[in-house]
Amino acid sequence: MAEIEVLPTNTSLTVLRLKNLHGAYIDVLNLGASLVSVVVPDRNKNFKNVILRYDKITDYLSDAYYLGSTIGRVANRISNASFRMDDCIIYLEKNDELHSNHGGFSGLNRKLFDYSIRENEAVFYTESLDGEGGYPGNLKLEISYSLSDKNEVIIYFRAKTDKRTPLNLTNHAYFNLSGEDDVLTHKLKIESDVFLEMNVDFTPTGRILSMDENPGYRFKGQNTIGEMMRLKNETIKGYNAYFIAKDTQRHLKKIATLSSSVSGIYMNLLTTLPGCMFYTGDYISRPFTSFSGLCLEAQHYPDAPNRHNFPNIILQPNEVYEEKIVYAFTN
Repeated sequence: MAEIEVLPTNTSLTVLRLKNLHGAYIDVLNLGASLVSVVVPDRNKNFKNVILRYDKITDYLSDAYYLGSTIGRVANRISNASFRMDDCIIYLEKNDELHSNHGGFSGLNRKLFDYSIRENEAVFYTESLDGEGGYPGNLKLEISYSLSDKNEVIIYFRAKTDKRTPLNLTNHAYFNLSGEDDVLTHKLKIESDVFLEMNVDFTPTGRILSMDENPGYRFKGQNTIGEMMRLKNETIKGYNAYFIAKDTQRHLKKIATLSSSVSGIYMNLLTTLPGCMFYTGDYISRPFTSFSGLCLEAQHYPDAPNRHNFPNIILQPNEVYEEKIVYAFTN
């Protein structure tokens, strides 16, 4: 069971530290209910932070990369910043040229959450009001973080709405298990056979492609990311792709394994969600550099409200949204 303490910041921001019996710890921030540190042992039992973070906590106020944030109401892009529901067209904030990305300008990453400490959990909660970002319904959200003595970071999402509304929450931590300048030597295995074809603006075309027929996407072993990039024939050097899990049922299952031979650290991604977005950080810059961290964003299919062949993500007023993401570290 983790110990939890409030760290002094001398600002309106609050950082909570959850530390387990073995000395591993995570820091979480009330702005965006964000994960800002994950400190775990490497193969030599030295503790190291394995996600990108800012040097000063106040830098998160001007963050442009969703660093460690809770993402919503809808993770990823909604094409043309609109969708049809109940014979009406819902218009959303455009923050990615023609599209709405990660909830628009009113995304959860910009919200200052309330918080409480519940036994061994740090619990963040807020309300997204009807019309915020264009989305219908008053949405009540709760995001909890815990850290097990097995070095498992557990994120639990819970939400309720008073109107029908799309919902797709995730966490946007950038992982770097080695501490090197880039993640190109990291190895990745994804428990998938297929991925979504994307347009040049990273909205899905609706087509589902085979990993076996696209060697640059065939992460079926522990494949080195930099080597896989060279097998692609695309404008983007890295990856911004959604992989559909082999097992899409709503129970906790492993959908990816990331590792570094430099540190000896492995991370298993487990989730109740049906797939994950793999993003290699091509577009992050100062104080970071391209490819200095990668995201494995467990989430529902992107642009689902506009794709009738994708699973439905509309939350009903009589339903409770409940999903879980686990980052499990070993060495």
